[in-house]
Amino acid sequence: MIITFSGTHGAGKTTTAKALAKRLGYTYYSVGDVMRQIATERGITIKELADQLQNEPELDKEIDSRTKLLATQDNLVVDARMGWFFLPKSLKVFITAPLNKRAARSFADPRKSDGFVDVNQAAEQLEGRQEQLTKNLSSLYGVNPYDPKNFDLIVDTSEKSVDEVVETIVSAL
Repeated sequence: MIITFSGTHGAGKTTTAKALAKRLGYTYYSVGDVMRQIATERGITIKELADQLQNEPELDKEIDSRTKLLATQDNLVVDARMGWFFLPKSLKVFITAPLNKRAARSFADPRKSDGFVDVNQAAEQLEGRQEQLTKNLSSLYGVNPYDPKNFDLIVDTSEKSVDEVVETIVSAL
């Protein structure tokens, strides 16, 4: 079985995907790791690659082509915003939370803070990223990556611990 994770920025997608993979004894695959690998191959930082993705959506296709190769594997948890699209036979999980919760989490997490001066700025950045990503992926693939109809299971993490979210997903299996 392949389980794909998508979701809104700051909702806990990566944390949940890693915890589920550990719980099930599955291999964890992250598109973020692929992006770091591509950045290294190009001799740039992950931030520079992310900036290039904003202006050159075609770079997404390079990342996505590597994700498609996973279709023949088994016992895999895939943390990739478009994993549901490229791995259609997967269990497609969408992780979300209200913007104010996601902004607070992102602001508090030094790995994700991006130099935010406050939670309001974090919220603005998260909304901007979502709008840009929706625009880019709609242009490339004709889909909205946040449309609930694309997913088998939608989990709101705002009032749940990571263990509770994982249990919700395991129960759905």
